[in-house]
Amino acid sequence: MALIQPTRSPNSFGARRAFLGPPPYSLLTRNKTVIDPIERVRLDWVSVRPSRIHGFGLFAQAFIAAESYIGDYAGPPVEEDGRYVLWVEGDDGKWAGVDGSNVLRYLNHNQTPNSELNGIELYALCDIERGEEITIHYGEDWAEGSPTEPDSVVAA
Repeated sequence: MALIQPTRSPNSFGARRAFLGPPPYSLLTRNKTVIDPIERVRLDWVSVRPSRIHGFGLFAQAFIAAESYIGDYAGPPVEEDGRYVLWVEGDDGKWAGVDGSNVLRYLNHNQTPNSELNGIELYALCDIERGEEITIHYGEDWAEGSPTEPDSVVAA
């Protein structure tokens, strides 16, 4: 289970090659790619729309079954914090920043989320109905209104 919480940019971190390479697989359905090789997300499942939670949000455009892989939080590796930067702790304990550049950057916080990040991979925690906003929990520090970097999140 990924723990999401705000943090300051770590002084040293190890970039993971997973951020730079193509997705590990691409599913094909009726000769059309389901996982977009650029976005690294199931674009047939999600869309960005205005959110009641905050600004824009990520919404299901189709039913998503519990435990389904939705996509990767993809973007260039970074060393400094920013609005859409996700900090991921590697197996070696070092931190890597990913500046979200695909639609997953529009994931909003919810105390009872319906999805979670495992590293950079997003999975459904429960069945998500069409039209429902897809949310994650940013972590206890963020939820309590931490004054440091309120827009950044951390995934374990």
